[in-house]
Amino acid sequence: MKPAAFTAALVALLTAPGPGDARANAPAVRTIRISYRAHDGLPRRAYVLLPAWYGPTDHPAIPLVISPHGRGVSAQENIRRWGRLPAVGGFAVINPEGQGRALTLYSWGDPGEIRDLARMPEIAEHALPWLHVDRRRLYAFGGSMGGQETLLLVARHPHLLAGAAAFDAPTNMAARYRAFVHLPLGLGLQHLARVEIGGTPRTDPHGYELRSPVDWARRIASPACPCRSGGARKIASSPTNEANRVSCTGW
Repeated sequence: MKPAAFTAALVALLTAPGPGDARANAPAVRTIRISYRAHDGLPRRAYVLLPAWYGPTDHPAIPLVISPHGRGVSAQENIRRWGRLPAVGGFAVINPEGQGRALTLYSWGDPGEIRDLARMPEIAEHALPWLHVDRRRLYAFGGSMGGQETLLLVARHPHLLAGAAAFDAPTNMAARYRAFVHLPLGLGLQHLARVEIGGTPRTDPHGYELRSPVDWARRIASPACPCRSGGARKIASSPTNEANRVSCTGW
């Protein structure tokens, strides 16, 4: 064998992954795409994240996190934000595509969307019959619009969750609508809000109230809030900047 060929073969042999390397490089989390019908009958997708070991032959009861996506963020992009955490923490995450009154990526706390979020444990178990969700350990977690919908899920279904966390969530949709003009593409966001909600805060104030966690604040902060382990309850609203950090946790 020529020296150059021998050197190439040696390098290939030394750098070839062994069985241990293959196991080390194996994905820690598996993603399963499922389908469901939204509140308006439209077909939608959801993505279930599970520790890689969890499956049809090994499926103990597992905590489930409902993870609504942020404004303009797809469910697939939302997946990437979880990284390896489901494997590290030993829990499942469901990332629904979502559906508002008229829009998918801009549902902004539509009541039908909140009902769909509450159905996610049943939707996941129906699609994956071997999945065993621990109903005592259901959680919700979201940021931006996903945080808004997390808070509304707590308010509308106060006995569903064991804990929830929301970050940088718009808590007052009327104020948020007015603040859009200060953002890049803000006029476009206002147009999307009118399409989704059905008007402006002036023409449809009730529609904006239904989607505003601040109008549900008493219910969110009441003892019905699922903070069963002495977790914190904090609800904040700013009339000028609706990117508030709001949480109701019981992890």
